[in-house]
Amino acid sequence: MDRFAGQERSAYEHHLTEALWVHQWHNVVDEDLLKRMLRSPDYHARAAATHVLCYWRDRVKDALALLKIQAEDESPRVRLEASALAASSNHQAPRSPSKSSTKRKTRTSPTTTSSTASTRL
Repeated sequence: MDRFAGQERSAYEHHLTEALWVHQWHNVVDEDLLKRMLRSPDYHARAAATHVLCYWRDRVKDALALLKIQAEDESPRVRLEASALAASSNHQAPRSPSKSSTKRKTRTSPTTTSSTASTRL
């Protein structure tokens, strides 16, 4: 990754984003690269890294703390990705079932006569 250091800054950030996507595609978590991209000066890179965090959230240390930082980002695109992650996340405490949801509902199925069953064949 250091070989891109001489290039223009935005191109460098783009190349690092591509590297992050390759890691995601191969399902190889690179927490250092992810954290670096979450703090990128380019909002496109931060949004992409926030999206990757969604897939790696169960394997990244302090994922919720990272998400909170992204949710307060100056860029609306980054905040959108963070809110999507929060909406799809299972990190909320489980709710206790209400009495109405624990009642067993019985279903009545239509009965078929032997003549109806024979006509279906």
